[in-house]
Amino acid sequence: MMTTRKGSLTASMVILGLLIQQPDTTTSIKKRLDREYPHGRWSRSIAHNDIKKLARDGLIRRVRRDGTAAEDLYEATPEGIVAFKALLSKAAREPPPVRDALLLWIKHSDESELPEILKVVKGFEEIARREYSAAMSLESIERSLGNFGPMDGSDWNGRMREALLEERVLRCGQEALRLKKLREKLENNDQGLHVPAAENGDG
Repeated sequence: MMTTRKGSLTASMVILGLLIQQPDTTTSIKKRLDREYPHGRWSRSIAHNDIKKLARDGLIRRVRRDGTAAEDLYEATPEGIVAFKALLSKAAREPPPVRDALLLWIKHSDESELPEILKVVKGFEEIARREYSAAMSLESIERSLGNFGPMDGSDWNGRMREALLEERVLRCGQEALRLKKLREKLENNDQGLHVPAAENGDG
């Protein structure tokens, strides 16, 4: 049975959601994970391992066997859809994690640790900027392909996809800005609030 962590989703839950959207293979699921949930930093084996577990639990089933296990086609079962809805409803009501190890490190640091802390913050900031750029690119591509449906919002799936992609752009931009401001403060070079650049920024 799938479990949830407070304020987060397990890989199994995310993969099940992707298979509810459409049947897919392990190879393709890994690509969709990286494209649609880049912040997850998924391991190479996550799709293979979790698809096997979901199948054992009866939440997905194989509908076509191919030459290799990675190309077998899977779909969500009715039981999987019910379990997904129940767990998603529960997870959505849980508060986000209240502790951030990086912030705790900064709080208890001394001056000698500043170079290493800055190195970590800059690394996270660069990742956030890349994710912000990728989110904007994905939203632009989906819009150009007409995947959000008509302007009147009559296509429910299209309207929900647009809302989620816009939320991702906003969230990634805010994270990039948060880390930029933190870095500037640590460097004692605070320049005030600025919208983060989509590409490389002004660093």
